[in-house]
Amino acid sequence: MAAAARAFLEALTSPQLDSVQHANLGDPARTRWSNLPAGALPRPGIALGDLNDSQRVLLHDLLRASTSSQGYHKITGAIRAEDVLHDLEGGNPMFSSAYYYTTVFGSPDDANWAWMLTGHHMSVMFTAAGERTAFTPMFTGSQPLQVPSGLAAGWQVLPQDAYRASELLSALSTDQQRVAIIDTGAPRDVIEGPGRQASLTTFQGIPAVQLDDAQQRLLWLLVLEFVRNADFDAADAQLALIQATWDDMHFAWQGPPPDPAVRYYFRVHGPRILIEYDVQEPLTRKGGHVHAITRDPSNDYGVDWLGLHYQE
Repeated sequence: MAAAARAFLEALTSPQLDSVQHANLGDPARTRWSNLPAGALPRPGIALGDLNDSQRVLLHDLLRASTSSQGYHKITGAIRAEDVLHDLEGGNPMFSSAYYYTTVFGSPDDANWAWMLTGHHMSVMFTAAGERTAFTPMFTGSQPLQVPSGLAAGWQVLPQDAYRASELLSALSTDQQRVAIIDTGAPRDVIEGPGRQASLTTFQGIPAVQLDDAQQRLLWLLVLEFVRNADFDAADAQLALIQATWDDMHFAWQGPPPDPAVRYYFRVHGPRILIEYDVQEPLTRKGGHVHAITRDPSNDYGVDWLGLHYQE
């Protein structure tokens, strides 16, 4: 990841570098991300549309060095979906794959540094602290979720995220579902979205210890679907922390059973992971609109490792 970041930075002009690189790892711009369109909430850094082709190739090299294959395709899928949304919304200029912004904090020549890519429905942050890499918070939403028409009809940005949770919900007994389903209506959004860090102070839903082996396997597969968006070393380290606190893991559902025509929400929450997924608009409405976020309640932005405090 550091080598790819150096190559990207070296390809920038001096004015571009001034926009992209922030010397201080504690810079408040590190938490200046959002799932709103960049036209509604400006971002730090340089826009994808302001890079030339060779610079974009190097940025993609950096993104691939930071993610798994599944994570890379989910993140780039959210970017490509912006152009689909542009057309679905009658050519609305607010929506474009050009409006995703890259920022680097510190220097990849140092042990501690970070980089961020943020735009509409997709924001990812990677923090290097020596040999360790933090990858939360990671916002992986999409609009549309599924291309509704044309040659790409049926293509989905997040093909398994909701399906894994649906599998688990359907595998629960009636009594277990009474515990897991905490509300008959879905919330308006993910609860710990941008600027709402630490909004969930208690675990809700059904704990892992009340699931049988087959159900726990489905919960684990759901966790993998989100955590393995990161590159394997970072993902494996996070999964080890999750396993160590597995008994405190909870699964919660809000809204009706999953259906392409309804809104629903689910959450996986434990001491070292928070996953939220909220259907903003169902699949039957212009291909759907979803918000999803992955957090580490103890180490977002690598705060535990770096000894820094951030106001999100």
